Amino acid sequence: EMFLPPDTAVQLSNGNVAHFRQELGKVFVDVQMTQDTVARRDPPKPTSQDVAQMSQHRCNVQALVDAMVNAVMRGANEVLQLRSSFSWFWGVPPNVLTLQHPIFYKDQDSISYPNGLGWSSSLAYGAELRVAGIGIPVGFEWHFGLLE
Repeated sequence: EMFLPPDTAVQLSNGNVAHFRQELGKVFVDVQMTQDTVARRDPPKPTSQDVAQMSQHRCNVQALVDAMVNAVMRGANEVLQLRSSFSWFWGVPPNVLTLQHPIFYKDQDSISYPNGLGWSSSLAYGAELRVAGIGIPVGFEWHFGLLE
């Protein structure tokens, strides 16, 4: 899991400093504007200029993510942390408003949780059967749990 402070700044390859969330938001606004421009055409087909703009937007996102990864690598001793079993069980996130740097929780291998399979949560659909206020995983999560 990853937690970002609201004003996370990253240094881009050109030396400029950018606020990660704000810049990412700007890129997605630009993507939406390009898509809206294409949709307003009759017929709604992208031109080579539209394709080039979308490619530039993709490159901008890649540059931001690359800058974030480099920042994490530079400050790995502060950024990468072990998550306590209590925190994991109750799903307690850190207070992001007070963070000075991003926090990435390690997905480590061991007999008990965390067991190196935390990455697989991104594959889960989140479907559950609610019984007396308790969610029992079904679908992919249930099958994956059975495989463990």
